This record gives sequence, structure tokens and C-alpha cells, in this order.
Amino acid sequence: MKKFFGILGIIVAVLIVLVIVGLFVFLKTFDIKRYAPQLKASAGQALGRSVDFKDIVLRASFEKGVELSLSGLSISEDPAFGTESFLSVDQIDCGISVKDLLLKREV
Repeated sequence: MKKFFGILGIIVAVLIVLVIVGLFVFLKTFDIKRYAPQLKASAGQALGRSVDFKDIVLRASFEKGVELSLSGLSISEDPAFGTESFLSVDQIDCGISVKDLLLKREV
């Protein structure tokens, strides 16, 4: 019985490592710029305003986790209030430490 649980533990550990490596490879090869028009449209629908950004980058690393960077973000004002930008930001970086999420259950 001990041998069975030992083999089962090894199999589970190998599967976990394979899933983590697979997710890392997926994030490294995923081209988020391809989805920029859909992201702009979805954000615009959710906010009820026009949303635009110049560049979007998704990065993954074992040290920093998953990071998303937006540059040149602008959200237009509601037409009832004016024609200028409601919000304009040069650079936004946000990230999640996957290590802390998995080990400490912290975001």
C-alpha cells in the first residue's frame, strides 16, 4: 500500500510540474496584441465609453509572475459631459505573483 501511494504521489507531482511548465510556455508564446481590438471593444462596452491604448504586453516569469502592461491608455468622456478625455495614462503595469498566489494564497 505504501508503494502505491508513493507512485501515486510521484505521478501527481509530475503532472503538477507539467501543468505549470505548460502554462508558462503558453503565456510566453501567447500574442495578446492579436486580441487588442476585442479588449478595447469589451472595455468600452463595460464602461460605456470609448477606450483606446497604443500597446499591450503580457509577460510571464518565474520571479515576477504574470504581468500586463498597457501604454497610451485613454478613456473618453461621456458625450453628455464633454468631448475631452475622462482618463489618460502613459503607462500602466499590473501583475500577479503566481508563486505567492499558489504558496501563500495572496494576490
